[in-house]
Amino acid sequence: MLSDNPAEMDYALALLMSFDPEKLPLIKNALELFPKNETVILDGKEISWEKLKDFSIKAIPPPGWRNYIG
Repeated sequence: MLSDNPAEMDYALALLMSFDPEKLPLIKNALELFPKNETVILDGKEISWEKLKDFSIKAIPPPGWRNYIG
């Protein structure tokens, strides 16, 4: 994955791990400095952020985070 926006990259990776990026303070706060674009390019195709969730895996969060980011 590539991005010129570090907050956007973290947002995308959180989605791909089935986490809610809006519940992660570091990502949520970073997006105030680096707003994300409206679309994502995946395999050369433009898709929405919502559609990116279709490619996610079910990652297991660390024990202390389980009730916060799922």
